[in-house]
Amino acid sequence: MGLQSLKIADIHFDNVKLHKSSLLGTEGKGINVMMKSMEIMRISNSAVALGIAERAFEEAVAYSKLRQVNSVPMYKLSTVQFELAEMKAKLELMRLAVFYTSELLDNNTPGILNYVNTCKLKTTEYAKEICDRALQIFGGYGYVRGYTVERLYRDVRILSIIGGTSESLKWSIFNSIIG
Repeated sequence: MGLQSLKIADIHFDNVKLHKSSLLGTEGKGINVMMKSMEIMRISNSAVALGIAERAFEEAVAYSKLRQVNSVPMYKLSTVQFELAEMKAKLELMRLAVFYTSELLDNNTPGILNYVNTCKLKTTEYAKEICDRALQIFGGYGYVRGYTVERLYRDVRILSIIGGTSESLKWSIFNSIIG
């Protein structure tokens, strides 16, 4: 549906033997390596969501300046102004979350997984909302293949699935609350 530029394939290993020097971390502690990889993947997904949402917002702003509604530029309509303001506010929250969480990750902050999970949950969900609203501003044109906003709308959808679904992130965040 989206991310057409990525080539995704299954990889299978059977009867593979590795030298001890090829181990990541220490034997029997692979979960630690996997969890660190998940933290990095989740913050990376958050950054990608931010980038996609920013582009969708820019497309919506540009289109609202070009499109006329009853001889009035679309951006002069209060409903469009409020929509763009809401999108911009969410973008700023996303940016703060991504940069703050990235700094915490760089500093090996205790409990980082909860920050990363929260960041990924909100940035990917906000990104979907922003892309949806940008497409709405375009109207029928936004749904036509070939328009940038249509591609962004398709591409953003996977980000709330890969690296942990929004539901699994909520479960993890809830478990951090109750211990």
